[in-house]
Amino acid sequence: MNISAENNRLSLVYMPTHLSEALELLTKNPDALIYAGGTDILSHQTTRMPVFNRQIISLRRVEELKIMRRYENFVEIGSAVTLGEILRRKESRFLPPVLKYAVQAIGTPALRNTATVGGNLAVSDRKLLLLPVLLILDSFLEVRSQHSTRFLEIKRFLDENNTIRLKPGEIITKIRVPTGRFNLYGFSTLPGCVIRTQDYFMMCYAVRKNRSVLEKINFAFNIDGRHIIRIKQTEDRLIGKKTPLLPSEIQEELKFFQTKTEGLLPFLPVYKKERIFNYFRLMLTQEMNRAAFIE
Repeated sequence: MNISAENNRLSLVYMPTHLSEALELLTKNPDALIYAGGTDILSHQTTRMPVFNRQIISLRRVEELKIMRRYENFVEIGSAVTLGEILRRKESRFLPPVLKYAVQAIGTPALRNTATVGGNLAVSDRKLLLLPVLLILDSFLEVRSQHSTRFLEIKRFLDENNTIRLKPGEIITKIRVPTGRFNLYGFSTLPGCVIRTQDYFMMCYAVRKNRSVLEKINFAFNIDGRHIIRIKQTEDRLIGKKTPLLPSEIQEELKFFQTKTEGLLPFLPVYKKERIFNYFRLMLTQEMNRAAFIE
């Protein structure tokens, strides 16, 4: 254990080396701050010297959380794997390209070498880039506490605001990303936009095409880092259709999508609703007409 001080305020820092030890510490100290890369925590600091919780549990020495493995149908990523490692490790070549696009869009190389996968997902005050991408890839999370393990699709951990909610004493330990389910991907952000601004926008999608037939499609938007939009009814309506879509089909889907979007986010400014609508139109008219590729 280490002691750090700032302005006479002491923080007790625990440095466990095993996951079981970290979970036991969290059970005994439920108000402790879980610290991995610390990039989001430090970004909120406004004083010259950072101010932390009274108790901190650092995961930096927990090697179990830094493992990245490739299996036949998925890649498993430990929650303490850094974003930079996702791009460098040999297992990364088996990951769906859209996930790597998202990682490359996050900050600078220095930030990516510090920020962790679990930290990107665990931020509670906004939605960062990995959540919508992992959501459309039908990814799974392993979440553990001292006495229990939950392993579910990531969507099962989302509340009504599409924020990951953990129970007291739980931490994200693994992310399982399926491979081979899709063969066409898209990822777009506004040029120069930063997720901390009030005008952030991101769209991502994953499609499985068999020749010209849409067998599966998942897509999601991240609006201002506050709202994740995913309309399952629209995805289901597109399954079985052939590309390119007929003009009448496009107009029908656009009308349905616009109605659903208005109902979900009635408070959004008109220009943001139009942006969502236009990107959805682009996906229907151009993006999904690209030739599919095999991972």
